[in-house]
Amino acid sequence: MVILIIKFSGHRGYNSKAIENTKASFLKAIDEKLDYIEVDIRITLDKKPVIFHDKKVNRLLEKKRGKIKHFSLKELKSFQYKDGQKILSLEELFSLVKGKIKVILDLKVKRSEFVIIDLIRKYGLEKQVIIQSKSGDIINTCYGIAPDIDYALYKAFLGKIGTFGKFFNLNKYIATIFYNIKVGSFPIKYINIDGPFLYDDLASIINENGIKIILGALRTERYLRYVDKWNVEIINSNNPGKIKQYLNYYYKNGLII
Repeated sequence: MVILIIKFSGHRGYNSKAIENTKASFLKAIDEKLDYIEVDIRITLDKKPVIFHDKKVNRLLEKKRGKIKHFSLKELKSFQYKDGQKILSLEELFSLVKGKIKVILDLKVKRSEFVIIDLIRKYGLEKQVIIQSKSGDIINTCYGIAPDIDYALYKAFLGKIGTFGKFFNLNKYIATIFYNIKVGSFPIKYINIDGPFLYDDLASIINENGIKIILGALRTERYLRYVDKWNVEIINSNNPGKIKQYLNYYYKNGLII
């Protein structure tokens, strides 16, 4: 077996083996000795941060409808997932995982920055978390409050045009423009980008600027052959165990590009 130096993160916990963003999914990630879990943060009616991806509870909570922001924490705690689990508050998550696994906190909502950073400081997790967001405004606000914490920007399309771009030697030019406009102005250590949106010239520019790459959870297995070429630091996936098996196979058989 090949020893892997890449770090592994469970996307929304270990959601291939338990309901996403639940205690069971986090405990599975801890049992599997993953380096990180990536979790999603939303804010309740009474301004409490909770672990939940969607704006609405409809998809995941049993027979419930409505937006997270329209319920208090107490009301949300009266609901349950299909397996009987309850929504976790951010504070409960920190109590559960402190000293056991690092956390990538994906902030979905503006004006939640102060309360989240206060909890990070309360639990002494400044060096154990990465604050991530799709919103550059959220990243800037958090950095202004806590420049000692690491930050990640989540991005999708950043100019990839495939074969056409390669043929006309446009990719480097396009990658530079998109990096400068969409990434370069933010105080980040990481960029989280899914494989379908990553390409050689963009990865090179990201690396040249000292930013580390988190390979995102969308169709992760299709892009594992490029992890060395792109200098991927963390792989965030729904089934990290399977991804480790794929990587070991690719390395063992010389299939990594």
